[in-house]
Amino acid sequence: SIGNLTILRSRQNQAAGTEPFVDKCDKYRNSDFGMSQQLAAEYDRWGFSQINSRTQYMANLAVRTFSANGYSSPPLARAESDGGSTIQDFIGVADE
Repeated sequence: SIGNLTILRSRQNQAAGTEPFVDKCDKYRNSDFGMSQQLAAEYDRWGFSQINSRTQYMANLAVRTFSANGYSSPPLARAESDGGSTIQDFIGVADE
């Protein structure tokens, strides 16, 4: 999921490995990349809810960023649950 991705330099990424989120946050705070710094600043825990929220944010940000005409449309993605499991899909609002 795009919401579960961030950027670190390769040595920081290798050092972070499979550490718990709170331990990775130290590396995110010291990262050269604002995306990683923002992740550490905005979240104190990391689970399905946080990943889903960040996925929606990043998907909509990507659409606005890469829009050919700069048009700022309503959100283009939203989470849709499959009715109880922890798996969710993101669907285009325009498809409804």
